[in-house]
Amino acid sequence: MLVTLTAALAGVRPVQATEDDGNAAAPDYLNGCGIWPHTRCPGVDLRGADLSARNLAGADLRGANLAGADLRVANLAGANLDGANLAGAKLGKINAPTATFRGANLAGATWSSRA
Repeated sequence: MLVTLTAALAGVRPVQATEDDGNAAAPDYLNGCGIWPHTRCPGVDLRGADLSARNLAGADLRGANLAGADLRVANLAGANLDGANLAGAKLGKINAPTATFRGANLAGATWSSRA
């Protein structure tokens, strides 16, 4: 049976999801960085990115450029944002217990949940 299943799948190629296909379960990538828990993207450029309500728990975003990014209601529990640029970022209602922000630039960041 395994041989039959393998033969049947031999010509099957994976289909890459696009933003327009309506597949909410498809992983998201921004500038080569996977937007999911425990992602490893030190130094990534996510300027102005809409990361609102995203789960980035445990993410390694050391030195990332998140200037002007929308992180409202995001889960950053345990994330490492040491040295990240969060200037002008929207940080209202973030969940960030045990997240680290050592040396991060928070100039002009807003903590309000309003748009």
